[in-house]
Amino acid sequence: MTSAWNNMSFSHFQLPDTATICYLGIAAIFTYVFSTAIYNRYFHPLAKFPGPFLGSLTSWYLVHVICSVPTYGLELHKKYGPIVRLAPNLLSFSDATLLPHVYHRSADKPAFYASWMFGKTAAMFQSLKHEDHYAKKKLVAPCCSMTAMKANHERKISERIDEFCSKIQKKSASGMPLDFSEHLRWFLTDVWTHLVYGEPRGCVTQDRDVDGLLGSLQGVYGMSAEAAVMPFLTPLLQHPLLRKYVWSHTKTFKHMDNLFSNFEKMLARRKHDEKLQNQKLFFDDIDPSKNPQEPHFSPTDFKAEVITFTAATLDGVSAFISPFLDNLLTHPSAHARVVAEILAADRAGRLSSPVATYDETTRLPFFTACIKETLRRDAPAQTILPRVVSAPGYALLRGTVHVPPGAQMGASPYIVHRDAAVFGADPDAWRPQRWVPGESGMMDAGEHDAYVRRMEKYGMWWGYGDRECTGKYYAQMEMQKLCVEIFRRFEVKRPVGGEGFTHKRWAVGMFWGQRLVFKARER
Repeated sequence: MTSAWNNMSFSHFQLPDTATICYLGIAAIFTYVFSTAIYNRYFHPLAKFPGPFLGSLTSWYLVHVICSVPTYGLELHKKYGPIVRLAPNLLSFSDATLLPHVYHRSADKPAFYASWMFGKTAAMFQSLKHEDHYAKKKLVAPCCSMTAMKANHERKISERIDEFCSKIQKKSASGMPLDFSEHLRWFLTDVWTHLVYGEPRGCVTQDRDVDGLLGSLQGVYGMSAEAAVMPFLTPLLQHPLLRKYVWSHTKTFKHMDNLFSNFEKMLARRKHDEKLQNQKLFFDDIDPSKNPQEPHFSPTDFKAEVITFTAATLDGVSAFISPFLDNLLTHPSAHARVVAEILAADRAGRLSSPVATYDETTRLPFFTACIKETLRRDAPAQTILPRVVSAPGYALLRGTVHVPPGAQMGASPYIVHRDAAVFGADPDAWRPQRWVPGESGMMDAGEHDAYVRRMEKYGMWWGYGDRECTGKYYAQMEMQKLCVEIFRRFEVKRPVGGEGFTHKRWAVGMFWGQRLVFKARER
């Protein structure tokens, strides 16, 4: 037998030609894609949930959905109901009362949030496991507390506001409109760099994006969005050899290198400037150079935290202030009422000079109602914020729906804040009176208080639960102080025919070309 086998001729066995190999490869790919789509559509654990047809077949549909949320997502919920399947393993919900169930203390984040900018290092926001997030939050949160803001940073914020308002007054003296959205980002950059590095970057005084910091931040957003909806990209973007020999030649990574360069340059400046060394700065308590005994926070952790916060504070805060001004200018009666309230407080000596304190801004009731209403209707975060469903799964909508563990589920603040059962019959309208006693439409004070508590319980303006935005006190202080000072010092209006600004609802709401006319008040 062995001899016969050895003597056999194999000349009649031929390797397939190139065309055949290509056809087989294509057939294999088609079979895989087709079978995966059939499984996702009919046999996946989430197959019972309604949603768009393409979303039930492939996760690639998320590329379209994430770019279209929130307005498109709201239309999907109107069509399909309170829980919609956006992708094979992702559910979106519009019922605000589901927030505590989904965003609970032990909920983990999916790869949607995975870090790639800093290699394997993840900032607090990008930590996927809730245990990792908790460990970092214990270190970072005290830096951002309201106590720390008032004690260490409010004076610097006031200095930057005074400088910014002086710049607006000087540039607006001719009566020509000013691109407020552009100048606002310069102001926010100066405030943040002053608090974190000890001195402002100089964008306001120089009328430009100094060293391209803002441009570089916005230059990495595209890759971040792609990695969020295509998580298989993350390990490729993290790979050290690919980073060195491939990605380093791309525009995105050149922008990232500029961010790192800005960070290193500003840190180095402090090391050689005694005046800067003696200041109490925002992240001093987690800076490894000042706290070498802290083993859980490396220099790379520190860099990741600072740069991630920088992106959030600059575009996140501008995504509130621009809509706030726009809402008031769109509603003349509310605008007049806010201005009257601020000027009355000023004349009565209830606002400090030259810049009101944060506590003083909270004692302006209608102004505060307008702040809350803008956060509700135009929350800075716009896109869906998913979580991984914990074992043994969730029984929702009074037990009529079961979501299996391992699925992803989340909500867009834009969408849940339009839940009429929680926020009122006209949730898409900007109506600050809903926060004001006697004007909300409630029958008595007790009913109104219950209504407000319910809105606050299910409000997602700073995120939700234990993962709520850690920098919210910084944002609140900066935006309230600046907005009061703008209306205290200036008459603000749109130029004739000047309503054509750009407003994009992406991961955060973004404004461009918000041209406004400022006229200094006589004080």
